[in-house]
Amino acid sequence: MSSTWEVKEEYRQIFLEESQDQIQEWEESLLALEKNPRDTEQIDTMFRAIHTLKGSSGFVGFKELQGMAHDLESALQNVRDEGVELTGEMMEVFFEGHDISLRMIEAFSLDEPFGEEIDEFMGRVRSLEDVPPEEASDQVKEKKAEKEARETGEEEVPAYFVRPLGKRGPLRSMRRC
Repeated sequence: MSSTWEVKEEYRQIFLEESQDQIQEWEESLLALEKNPRDTEQIDTMFRAIHTLKGSSGFVGFKELQGMAHDLESALQNVRDEGVELTGEMMEVFFEGHDISLRMIEAFSLDEPFGEEIDEFMGRVRSLEDVPPEEASDQVKEKKAEKEARETGEEEVPAYFVRPLGKRGPLRSMRRC
């Protein structure tokens, strides 16, 4: 019998073990986010789980799962980094993505092709990527502004870090080193 997936058995087993951990983290985050959709720690945990699943599936050549995880990750990045509110509709998509991922991994573990049609689902995922940042909450907008300030070095510097004028000359910049 020829293998559907061209991957060493050692790598297959490692992927299957790691993917179960990521799927479990994803599910736990989803359940926590049902109770509190603004929990940034759970959003980050789910993002990391999907991101890791994307990377490891790419490593073993599992392109279908890699592509789906990539689009789910991009949609979640809008929530995490762009301040888009995590809605009930989005939660449904992430739950469905979780369930589809489980079925994909099951097919992989049985060395069978994944035969489900997921184009409609992927259309819904991609529509989440297009959510405008205007729907962001004020708290997340502030967090994003702080992050951008740190990245550009333009965040406010506390007064006790400003050196006094004197023999060294005028202060040229308030940017962090």
